[in-house]
Amino acid sequence: MIKPLENRDPPTHWKERRRRSRNNYVVSSLLSDRYSLKLHFYPSSIVMFYPHLRSEKKIETFFFFRFSLAATMMIAARCCLLPPPCFRVRCFAGETSDTGILFREKLIYLQDLNVDPHKALRVNPSLRSASISSVVSVENLLSSTGLSRPAVGRILDMFPDLLTSDPESEIIPVLRFLTDEISISEQDIPKSISRCPRLLISSVDHQLRPALSFLKTLGFVGRDTITSRNTVLLVSSVERTLIPKIEYLEEGLGFTREEVAKMVVRSPALLTYSVDNNLAPKVEFFMEEMRGDVKELKRFPQYFSFSLERKIKPRHRLLKEHGIFMPLSEMLKVSDGQFNNWLLELRLRSFERR
Repeated sequence: MIKPLENRDPPTHWKERRRRSRNNYVVSSLLSDRYSLKLHFYPSSIVMFYPHLRSEKKIETFFFFRFSLAATMMIAARCCLLPPPCFRVRCFAGETSDTGILFREKLIYLQDLNVDPHKALRVNPSLRSASISSVVSVENLLSSTGLSRPAVGRILDMFPDLLTSDPESEIIPVLRFLTDEISISEQDIPKSISRCPRLLISSVDHQLRPALSFLKTLGFVGRDTITSRNTVLLVSSVERTLIPKIEYLEEGLGFTREEVAKMVVRSPALLTYSVDNNLAPKVEFFMEEMRGDVKELKRFPQYFSFSLERKIKPRHRLLKEHGIFMPLSEMLKVSDGQFNNWLLELRLRSFERR
């Protein structure tokens, strides 16, 4: 049961209590011992909802004299709800130097942002000593580009190294590169980042600018310049990724550099596919099973964007069974329903001719 006021232990001076634990306030004397309940919540949160309470002693008196047990539990539960991240940081991070409390606040902040704290600390150990304000500055900068908070959380969860990055020297140069050197509009910046978050952890001087220069030599200029749809090409290594794929298309298909350049400009995704897992198996199937002409691949480079097992092989098998020839573009670009209708029409026409 709740102790009568006169039988309760004399309260410790509120300054001493706040020095010991400024972050938490335990309301245990107000609740029945039979439930063994302890509600932990923040004094700052209580003051947010009840501004006339300015000390823990007043908070305790307020709860004891003004509320029943049920009301106390409701108010405590309400105060346990965390305010918005910016308010939390303002309330708590500057009020204590206790590293344990600050670390716990950091974990709560990351969870509220839908960032896995365990993964983030494992991938980025320096996050343990980083301040909450520095992490919030990264979120604020990404949000200022037009990204929604869930999108920011998804990006930070994918690349935890961003949590301890310096916005001025690491993120802002990337944004300036996208707007100034590629001429991507501010409205399309969120699309570019969402489609390729790796841009934010790429060096402008050592990765993005060299990749852009190489792509320009292939023909990504003027009307075919890099846009928000294909900025993923900028994070590819020129020596380890782009050049080997260009050489494979030249040597494996017998194309000239100019012919390959026209192919990749028409279908930029070609430069994102794996040689071993995508390009080579599809070329082999096209040449050996389909008995195709490589000139058709020049006319329709989008062939490599379709699934070999789920679309190319099944449709080729159906056409082969019925003795029907169909160009690659007609065979692959249409939906399953349209393809089946066309196949039925072609079969009816073949019967009519007989």
